[in-house]
Amino acid sequence: MIELACGDIIRGMVAKGEAVQGKAIKEMQAQGVEVRRWPAPMLVEFERAWNEVVAEQSAKNPNFKRV
Repeated sequence: MIELACGDIIRGMVAKGEAVQGKAIKEMQAQGVEVRRWPAPMLVEFERAWNEVVAEQSAKNPNFKRV
């Protein structure tokens, strides 16, 4: 029950965060902030590096691997 409740809270907060970010970005742009996207090759490199960290941490920590 605790895992289900925690999972529901996390999913709700992620959904709420995604919902309010659009408005916040538009407000910042109205104040002159330039919003940019990372280039695709950088995103690929970030993912590769993250997967490397995941493999290292999973080998050292069973809880990290489980999560």
